[in-house]
Amino acid sequence: MSVLTVAGIFLLAAGARFKGSLTNSGTLMALLVALFIGAAFDLYGLLILAVFFLTSSILGKVLDKRVESNTIEEKGNRRDARQVLANGGWPAVCAVFYLFTGDSVWLIAFLSGFAAATSDTWASEFGRLSKRCPLDLIRLKPAVKGQSGAVSVIGTLGAAAGSLIIGVSSFLFMFLSEEPFTIYTFVLISVIGFTAQLIDTIAGGTIQALYECPGCGEKTERTRHCGYRTVRIRGMSFINNDVVNHLCTASAVFITWIVYVII
Repeated sequence: MSVLTVAGIFLLAAGARFKGSLTNSGTLMALLVALFIGAAFDLYGLLILAVFFLTSSILGKVLDKRVESNTIEEKGNRRDARQVLANGGWPAVCAVFYLFTGDSVWLIAFLSGFAAATSDTWASEFGRLSKRCPLDLIRLKPAVKGQSGAVSVIGTLGAAAGSLIIGVSSFLFMFLSEEPFTIYTFVLISVIGFTAQLIDTIAGGTIQALYECPGCGEKTERTRHCGYRTVRIRGMSFINNDVVNHLCTASAVFITWIVYVII
C-alpha cells in the first residue's frame, strides 16, 4: 500500500467527519474498512469506496435541504460504526481474501458488494423525492414514505442508477489496475447489486422490526417515539436496518460466488 493511498484514506475519513457525514465511531470504522481495501487494491480500491460514500453523502445532504426528512428511520444520515460496517464490511472481507488468494471471484464480489450498498442507499434517497406514497412490496398496500420494504418508481430508478454507477466505476478500476474487464463483468456487477437491493427490500418488509407509537399511532423503526416506548408490530426485535444492510451486501457476495460456481 503506497503512501499516497494511506494519505487518501485519512483525507477521505477526515473530510467525511468534518462535513458531518460520519460520527466518531463511524470515522474509526471507515478508516479500518478503507485500510483493508487499500491494502488489497491500493489507490484504485479507494476509487470505488469514494464513489459509494461521496455520492451517497452528497445525495443525502442535497435532499435534506429540498425534502423534509422522514421520522420513521432509526438513524439519520450521519453514519456510525455499525452503519459503516453494514455497508463496507463485506467488501472489506472480500478485499482481504483477494489480498491473500489473488482469486478474481473476490475482486468481483468486492465490486458487487459496493454495487449493492450504493443501489440500496440511492433507492432510499431517491425515494424521498416521490410525490406518492410508496408501495409495500410484500403486502401490495400503500406504505409510509421511508418505511423499509416499500418501493416507489423513482426509488427503483435510483436503485438501478446506483448499481450502474458502480458498474461504470468498476470499468475504470479494472482499467487502471490492468485487470481484464468485459461487458459481461459490467452487467454482472450491476445486476447483482440491484438484485441484492431487492433482497434488502424483501427483508425490510418481512423480518426487520417495525414499531408503532402508542402516542401518535405513527409507524417507526425507533424503539422510542413521542416520549413513549413503541410497540413492535412486525418483524424480529433484533433485526434492524443495519442487520438488513449486512444481508444486502452479504447476499451480493454470495450471489457472486454462486454465479462463479455455476459458470
